[in-house]
Amino acid sequence: TDYNFVFAGFSISGIVFSDLNSNGNYDSGVDQLIENAQVELYNNGVLVQSQFSLSDGSYLFTCVGTSSELRISTTSGPLANLTATS
Repeated sequence: TDYNFVFAGFSISGIVFSDLNSNGNYDSGVDQLIENAQVELYNNGVLVQSQFSLSDGSYLFTCVGTSSELRISTTSGPLANLTATS
């Protein structure tokens, strides 16, 4: 008997914000959420998904492979022209 398996992957979600108190966490009322930051998902160096953060700074990628790299860049606001990679 043959079995076929499809790797569905997992999801990556988060928020883009300016960490004004530099504690590494989002603090409501202190830190600034960033809308329209470009968030890109790469797999083995190849761009596979791209989107912009919503008004609440959130983003969500689904069906993510295990060798993925996340890049976030902004073009305006307090983090203008910043690119972060994880």
